[in-house]
Amino acid sequence: ARRKTGTALGHEFKMKMADLCRLLFNGSEDNQK
Repeated sequence: ARRKTGTALGHEFKMKMADLCRLLFNGSEDNQK
């Protein structure tokens, strides 16, 4: 159970970080244009 929970939390964290990176990357791209 602990491993499952840890994996779920880790996956959610990775997804959140990916969304943040995507927003930052898109924002910087828009600023350059």
